Amino acid sequence: MAARACRCTSSRRDSPERDFKIFKLLDLGDWIGVEGRLFRTRTNELTIWASKLEFLAKCLLPLPEKWHGLQDIEIRYRQRYLDLIVNPDSRRVFEVRSRVITAIREFLIGRGFLEVETPMMQPDRRRRAGAPVRDASQHAGHAALHARSRQSCT
Repeated sequence: MAARACRCTSSRRDSPERDFKIFKLLDLGDWIGVEGRLFRTRTNELTIWASKLEFLAKCLLPLPEKWHGLQDIEIRYRQRYLDLIVNPDSRRVFEVRSRVITAIREFLIGRGFLEVETPMMQPDRRRRAGAPVRDASQHAGHAALHARSRQSCT
């Protein structure tokens, strides 16, 4: 089951002093465990009235602000985890993509197919396994890795 974000609220009289002190020190993006009563606010937002709170992990770098989100395309692709946290549309796309791939996999496996992974980029070595194919040399990444791309045409 995927973790979902929801609102959490607490008061001094309904939670132990230690838990309320932790609650006051939390920042956006911190991971916590909460026990309490679940309800919906007047704006229909899912909220937990915390009776017990457990600190799990600190968010070391601040998340992008709520209203502007993650604007830089470069960061969206290089730090995909951050994009999935702050951008609900990106998360929905990945959830749908994952379900589609799973359905296709189950469909094919149910009909006796076998999934085989073949690397697209192979290190430039003298001995390679597999059928001979025509190579197109490429320069990949900032590690100056020279690789050959496999192509089906000979």
